[in-house]
Amino acid sequence: MPIGFRKSFKKVSGVGDCLEIALQKPFDAFEQALTWSDYKKAKTIKYYVVITPNGLFMYCSAGYGGRATDEMIVSHCGFLDLLKRGMAIMLDRGFKKVQSVVLEKGCEVVRPPSVSEGKQLSKEQVFSGRKIAGVRIHVERAIRRIREFKFLAPHACIHNSLVSCADDAIFLVCGLINMQSCLTKC
Repeated sequence: MPIGFRKSFKKVSGVGDCLEIALQKPFDAFEQALTWSDYKKAKTIKYYVVITPNGLFMYCSAGYGGRATDEMIVSHCGFLDLLKRGMAIMLDRGFKKVQSVVLEKGCEVVRPPSVSEGKQLSKEQVFSGRKIAGVRIHVERAIRRIREFKFLAPHACIHNSLVSCADDAIFLVCGLINMQSCLTKC
C-alpha cells in the first residue's frame, strides 16, 4: 500500500470515480435523451471505476447513459454488493447521497469535506481535504491511462455501430492497464 494511504487511510480498499466517453448522436430520440450529459454538454456513456490504493482497477461498471447521475450509477451498478463490513471507499465530494447506503452496509465513505452555504471550512477540514485529494488523484491518473487508448481518448466519439462493444472495450482496457507498470510508488 502506498505511503499516503498507509499513513492516513489504512481502511480504504478502493478509490472510485466516474468517467464519460462521448457518443455519436443516437438515431432514436429516447436514446438521445438517455445519453445527454449536462456536465459534458454532449451525448455520452458513463462508467464507474474503482482502483485499489496501489492503482489496479478492481471494478468497472457497465455503461450508463450520460443522463445518469454518479450516485445513481454507484447505487445500481452492483459495486456496493461487493463491499464487506468494515471496508472504506474513497469518493469525490459529488457522491454525498451514496454515503447513507454505504453506511448501511457497515462500511465507511472517505471524501473531502463539503462547503455549506455561508460557512467556511475549518483549518482541520481544509487539511483533511488536501490529504484526501493527494491520494484520490490516483483514480484520476488511472482514468487518464484509460484515455490513452484511441477508442476511449478524451475527444474520441464512439460511433453508433460500436456502442454495443463499448463495455467489452473498457473492461479489456482496464485489464490491460492492470498489466502495465504500477501507478503508485509504495
